[in-house]
Amino acid sequence: MEHIREKWPSIEFMMYSPAPKLPDPSKKYLSLGPAHVVSNTFCNRPAAFAEPYDLATMVETIEFVRRLVKEEPLKSLLSGVELNPGEEYKTDEKIAEYLRLNIGPTFHTIGSASMLPLEDDGVVDANLKVHKSTNIRVADTSIVPLHVGAHIQALAYAIGEKAADIIKTTC
Repeated sequence: MEHIREKWPSIEFMMYSPAPKLPDPSKKYLSLGPAHVVSNTFCNRPAAFAEPYDLATMVETIEFVRRLVKEEPLKSLLSGVELNPGEEYKTDEKIAEYLRLNIGPTFHTIGSASMLPLEDDGVVDANLKVHKSTNIRVADTSIVPLHVGAHIQALAYAIGEKAADIIKTTC
């Protein structure tokens, strides 16, 4: 959580064409904070951009990528045409507007049941038990509080192996 409090940069950034499918503007898709089941639709993310940090991070990421592609060797490899969000989105406010309309899940979902202390809005403890429960455990990538810079398959296997060890020694 120090990473968030100190606003250290850390994000996997993927933007691609074709133009993204527009999400339902009445739904929220990404964020730290609570996640509650409110419908049977997978894409319903009630806390999208609930934390100003999330939106500010995404805006800064777009600005960073814009600076990055103007440097060699990328500059020579790319056409110089920005597809998304597009050069017409120049201000932080316009970039934020684009993000609110176009951000969607990547289906590598994590963090909805974060392993953090309860006072930091955590859901499970170090033994994978749900806080304030007697013996409900969570053993999937939802316990990871912040995204990793890699595919999460190996992480899911590691969590499963650790869960098996925990359960064998505590039951």
